[in-house]
This record gives sequence, C-alpha cells and structure tokens, in this order.
Amino acid sequence: MKTILFLCLTGSLAIAAPKHPLTKLELQQAKERAEMLATHHAELQQLLKRQIAAVTKLRQKYLKAGDAQSAAAAAKVLAELRRNTDFQPAQAKKKLFVEAIVDAKPAAVKMMLLKPTRLVEAESVEKAENTEKGRWARVPNALLGASIYATPRTGANGIADFTVTKTGQIYLALNYDYQGNGSGGWTEERWMAADFMAAGWAQVRDAQMVAWNNRTYSVFTRKVEKGEKFRLRCNKYEPPFVILLDGGKAAR
Repeated sequence: MKTILFLCLTGSLAIAAPKHPLTKLELQQAKERAEMLATHHAELQQLLKRQIAAVTKLRQKYLKAGDAQSAAAAAKVLAELRRNTDFQPAQAKKKLFVEAIVDAKPAAVKMMLLKPTRLVEAESVEKAENTEKGRWARVPNALLGASIYATPRTGANGIADFTVTKTGQIYLALNYDYQGNGSGGWTEERWMAADFMAAGWAQVRDAQMVAWNNRTYSVFTRKVEKGEKFRLRCNKYEPPFVILLDGGKAAR
C-alpha cells in the first residue's frame, strides 16, 4: 500500500513539475516563427494572386486583339509567377464547339501576303501538284466554292495577318502536324486550339479538311467585327487559312 501511495505521489509531482525555462523559451520562439511564416506566406499568396490576375487580364486582351506575340510573352510571365507560388489558377472554361458549318453572312478581309483562291477538291495527287487551287483531297461540302486565303502556302512566314473590312463570319483551317523544329521562336507565337477558343473561336465538331500531302486541318469559326485586326499563327510554315463563305467572290 505504501509503495502504491509513493508511486502515485511521485507521479503527481512529476506531472506538476514546471518545464525547464529554456524549453519554454524554445517553444515560444518556435511558435512565433511559425506565426511569422504563416503571415508572410499568406501575404505573399495574396500579392501573387493579384499579380497573376492582372497579367491574365492583359493576356486575354491580347488574345482578343489577335496579338499572338504579346499573348505569348504574357504567358511566359504567368508561368514564372506560378513557379513562385502555390496559387492554383481558376479552372479553364469549357471548350467551345459548334455542331455544323453555318452559311451565315460572310465577313470580308484585307489580307497581308496570302492570296485568295476558290476552295475546290482535286481529283488526284497529280492534279494537286499542278495547281494551287486543287491541292485539297477532301473538303466539307459546306465549304466547297468558298474563298480560301492559302496561296502561297508557306509564303507568309506562318502568319495570317489581316484586317476585317466587313462584319461577318470567318472560318479558319488549322494544321498542327509536325512542320519542323522550334528554331526561330515560332512556338512562342503559335496558338493552340485552347488559345483560339479563349479568344472566342469555336471548333466545328467533326469538320476536317485533308490535303493531298496527307495533312489534316481542323475548322474553327468566329463572328468578327469591321476594323478588327488579327495576326494569327498555328504552326511553323503554314498559317491559319482564312475561309469566307462568299461563293468565291474574294477569289474572282
């Protein structure tokens, strides 16, 4: 009984015994450091969040203006900001699609370098090699006879640079097949499908053009306003080919 009482008393004394002053100081200092780090981390996250939002807004402005080069520069700044923070960007909007090519009122454009031709299919690869007009093996029926700005095929340094002279609908044929390495910095200027969608272009679901060199082209569309200027790139050599459903009027 005495032994049990002794153990209980010593146990109670051990529990009640004060902590060493140095231990208390260490714990207090660790707590202060943790609070300071948490405060600064939260402040840094808020600052980076504001900076990312500002650069994102500016990039969207460049995308809508068709300024691929500035949009690419803004994307680089965003990537650098995100490397220095645990900020997670807002979830991307759903991809834009339309179900069919619609014979809406066509736009008119003033194009730099590229010339319009009438969009037709070639009967064979031999005929495709002999004429710029006939290099297409398969074209959606709704696009046949339209005007396409695709001549010369690689004579515009991979860029479609144009100004809208009449409000209306525009279609684009985009090729993402391999066209060479990344030398020359063109990959920083190109827009992927998501970039076109972010700028208001919608992909026509299941619509493709196929050339006799076996390259495939996705079809995108957007209504454009008179006065809008675009400078678009999707690959190294072949630019986005502008298509107008004007019955070949621009190509005459």
